[in-house]
Amino acid sequence: HLYGTGILKGPLVERKVRTRYVQKGNKWTAQNEYYTVPFVDYVPLWRWYPDMSVTELEPARFAFERHQFGKAALLGLATRKSFRKNVIIDYVKARPNGEVVSRYYDNELKQLGDRDSAQAQDNGQYEVLERWGWLDGSDLVEAGLKVPDERLHETFFSNVWMLPNGEIIKAVLQPLNGVTWPYHLYYFDKDETSIFGEGLASIMRDDQGMLNAAIRR
Repeated sequence: HLYGTGILKGPLVERKVRTRYVQKGNKWTAQNEYYTVPFVDYVPLWRWYPDMSVTELEPARFAFERHQFGKAALLGLATRKSFRKNVIIDYVKARPNGEVVSRYYDNELKQLGDRDSAQAQDNGQYEVLERWGWLDGSDLVEAGLKVPDERLHETFFSNVWMLPNGEIIKAVLQPLNGVTWPYHLYYFDKDETSIFGEGLASIMRDDQGMLNAAIRR
């Protein structure tokens, strides 16, 4: 309602653990059981960068999502099979205090929230970029995927994770059959000229301006 566009991401899957007690002979012992559950996540508007040449998500070529992880969370990615463990560990070792690329709107948001000097660049946070979208077969080969020679000219919907220095830590084809974009957009008031919408504050701006002018008189 404030910015005009909301972003949900899903379906996603997370791995959880629960403890069960199993009887073995005359004793009860604790046994961990791992299972996966689906969930839907919220994506902050300021961390999402879509293809701005389209007005709807479906024909978009790509969309980037910017993540900030603590050291434990980033190293946690290295334990997943689809991520490149050695690349992540080498990156963390070279930057033990973190690395976040500062952007102008980050500073503006901090100033609006009275957090101008609350966070430093070496605050233990790491930036990771997640890309969803279409890539040529030749590009996927460079990212480390295997594509048959006769299909190098085709485009494939894929998910690629990158570090700020350009190193790829994950590259996979769309993991869910029949699903392309994991993002779902909803609008307060859709702007027909943009992939984003207008929020209540923007819509009420002219009326508020007229009211202010009338009061000043």
